[in-house]
Amino acid sequence: MKTIILETPTKIIHQSTNENEFVQEFKDDFLPGPAAKIIKIKSKGEFTNQFSSQIFKLLSSYHISSHFLKTIAENKMAVRKVNIIPVIVCIRNIATGSLVKNFGVEEGKELDCPLIEFYIKSNDAQDQIITEDHIISFGNATAGELKEMRRITNKINVILKDYLRRRSYKLVDFKVEFARYKENRLIIASEICLDTMHIMDAETNEIILNDKQVADKKYLDYLIESLTSKLF
Repeated sequence: MKTIILETPTKIIHQSTNENEFVQEFKDDFLPGPAAKIIKIKSKGEFTNQFSSQIFKLLSSYHISSHFLKTIAENKMAVRKVNIIPVIVCIRNIATGSLVKNFGVEEGKELDCPLIEFYIKSNDAQDQIITEDHIISFGNATAGELKEMRRITNKINVILKDYLRRRSYKLVDFKVEFARYKENRLIIASEICLDTMHIMDAETNEIILNDKQVADKKYLDYLIESLTSKLF
């Protein structure tokens, strides 16, 4: 019987036969928002695994290390066993969601410079936005680590924006998690996929996997097929 290390709405982490590795298995579940109902999307686990694997390989080509080792099944990847930092880094390029609601920024406005926010990671409730001083005071990360997290996140943003632009998409925002590995070196962990980012059709400025699209099962199946052909 597999030992489950962690289960979230969209993935399961198993202990591998190798004591230094985990197996990250992606579900066919999509969570539109913190209070929303989970939606089943055919082949989403496979799509997420393929997309996240490709992005980790892309980042590696730019000397950005991650916990990713290899794809081992259609919806599974082998990852390094690491110490996750309980902080989520969010970078925003285009105003949507909370920026519009909380600050009155115009919907769809391209920000003058990328905006980085930090959230305390929670598996039981909605992630809470915090300041760098909170993170340092709570002992979650040092000032030096936060500076490095900012640097890496900005570099990933440039890489992903170019990757998506060449496929006729705009990168609205994304979240990334970090971990300590071997002598506390910072690397990327978790996954980078449509569960952790928002992308926009460059021609229509429509956000992909919006509420209307998710509600239309037939269109949703077509959308996943279309994304697969364009992104891979």
